[in-house]
Amino acid sequence: MLFRLLKYRVLKMQRRRSPYVPATPPYTHCKNCGYELHGQFCSVCGQHAFVANQPLRDSIVSYLETNYSFDHKLGHTLRHLLFRPGFLAREFMKGRVARHVHPFKLYFFSSILLFGVMIPINLSLDPKHTADRSKPVIASGDDYKKAGGIIVINPQDSAKVAEQKAKSGGAVAKKDSSDFERRVIRSLSNTTQEELLQRFIRYLSFSVLFLMPVFALLLMLVYRRKERYYLGHLILSIHQHVVLFLAISISLLWEMLISKSYTIGGWISLAMIVYLVLSLSRFYSERIAKSVMKAFILMFMYLIICSVVVVGVTFLVLVS
Repeated sequence: MLFRLLKYRVLKMQRRRSPYVPATPPYTHCKNCGYELHGQFCSVCGQHAFVANQPLRDSIVSYLETNYSFDHKLGHTLRHLLFRPGFLAREFMKGRVARHVHPFKLYFFSSILLFGVMIPINLSLDPKHTADRSKPVIASGDDYKKAGGIIVINPQDSAKVAEQKAKSGGAVAKKDSSDFERRVIRSLSNTTQEELLQRFIRYLSFSVLFLMPVFALLLMLVYRRKERYYLGHLILSIHQHVVLFLAISISLLWEMLISKSYTIGGWISLAMIVYLVLSLSRFYSERIAKSVMKAFILMFMYLIICSVVVVGVTFLVLVS
């Protein structure tokens, strides 16, 4: 209690020393509709009062600050998001939107962070490893037939397989390939390992956009009596995926910079389960015991859906 009182006094003194001064627009009338400006945004058409003719660096900074709120709000928003599960979603539903970064902007930030971490991990400075990744995933069609219809990862392995087949007296029977198998072979014969990995990451990133509203539907199914509209479940789902992306990024950075032998993936998974339970308990205002039971039901259904999505992504990667 004493600490809160002292903190309040300090904040009050700081506000007296530096009172809030509204930002002055760079010009007096809106460039779009011509009405007089009383702030950074036009009260008639809503256009932001920005200077179009400026250096590229200043334009990029202005765009990020205006559209994605990469400013002082990001710090305290992430603090509330990570250490107060379900709080931001409840604040959004109460109408307190401007004081925090918007959920969709948070998703944009976490996606850039995750894929920004994954790109240097996939790159390798070893020339041998780089050369191996520039080779086709499987052997060409002729090598595939010579190998007895067995998929080989390296074209040099086809000669070894054919030699083993000759030594065994042709014990390995030649099988007719189906149309799907021939299509996969033709696709992978013209695709390098690096291209295949990039294709998988691209399709997987698009699938997450599908999984977030699906998880919101699961929340609506389980908590149909707690939250009336779909939007509340969707906001909570976005926050859960943002925290998941941040956790994966931390795990990858740990393996890349600190230790590859001692991974923290298990601790991250446990933390995500606890985070989900606390988020459900806070957002839907129910006891921890019920939240634990419903959290495991949600995870079970969501893992089944994720497995189907991963199989579908793998199918698209192989045949595209």
